[in-house]
Amino acid sequence: MTKKKKLILALAAFFSVVAIVAISVLGTIAYLTSSSTVTNTFTIGNVSITMTESKVNTDGEIIKDDNGNATQVISNTYTLMPGVTYTKDPKITVSAGSSESYLFVMVRNDIKAIEEVTGADYKTMHDQMLDNGWKEHTTTSTSTVYVYCGEKGVKIHEDDVEGDPTGVGGASEVTIPVFECFKIQSQVENLPKYNSATIVLRAFAVQTSGFVDDGTQTAEQKAWIALTEEYGFIHTT
Repeated sequence: MTKKKKLILALAAFFSVVAIVAISVLGTIAYLTSSSTVTNTFTIGNVSITMTESKVNTDGEIIKDDNGNATQVISNTYTLMPGVTYTKDPKITVSAGSSESYLFVMVRNDIKAIEEVTGADYKTMHDQMLDNGWKEHTTTSTSTVYVYCGEKGVKIHEDDVEGDPTGVGGASEVTIPVFECFKIQSQVENLPKYNSATIVLRAFAVQTSGFVDDGTQTAEQKAWIALTEEYGFIHTT
C-alpha cells in the first residue's frame, strides 16, 4: 500500500438486494421471490458503518418486535403484485466514535424501467434519495453513485448548486436513510425480460481528512477516486 493510501481511512459495506421478477401462468402477477443482503466490512482506521433494513412480511408490511419496534435485518423476501407499494427502507448507521467521513451509496436498479414513476402518491427510489439529502455524484455502466449532502428533509436536486457533500461522524451514532419503499407499475409488459433482475446497494464511507478541493477536483471527488483505487470490486460489479 502506498503512503497516500495509508493516509486514507476507509470502510466499505456491501449491501445487495436480489429481486427476481417472474410472470404467473395468467401473465398478470409479478413476483419478487428472493431478496438477500450480504454485508462485507472493509476497515482501515476508525470508520465504521453498517446497512440494514426493517424486517417485513412477503407483502412488504413491517414486522415489529414485542416492544413495537421494527426489527432490523439484512434480508427480506417479497411476493410482488403490480400497483402495490412495499416497504424497503435501507439505512446507513455510522457508529459512535467514527471519524468524520463522506458517505457514498452505489445503486444498481435493474427494475428501473418497471418501477412506478414519481407522482402524487409515490416517488421513485431515486427521488426519495434526493429528498433524504443524497445527490448524484457519478455514474458507471450499470450503477449510479450518490453522495450524502445533508439531513433528511433537505431537498437536493441534480441541478442544485447548493448542498455540498458533508462529513458524517463523531461522538454520537448517526443513522442516514437511503429510501423507504418501492412500487411496481400497475401495467407491466414483457415481465419475463426481468427474470433475475437485481437491485444492488453498496455503501461506502471514507474519512474527509486529507481530501482538499484543488480547483480541478473537489474533495469528495478525490475521496471517491481513492475508494475506487482501494476496492477493486467497485470496477467489476
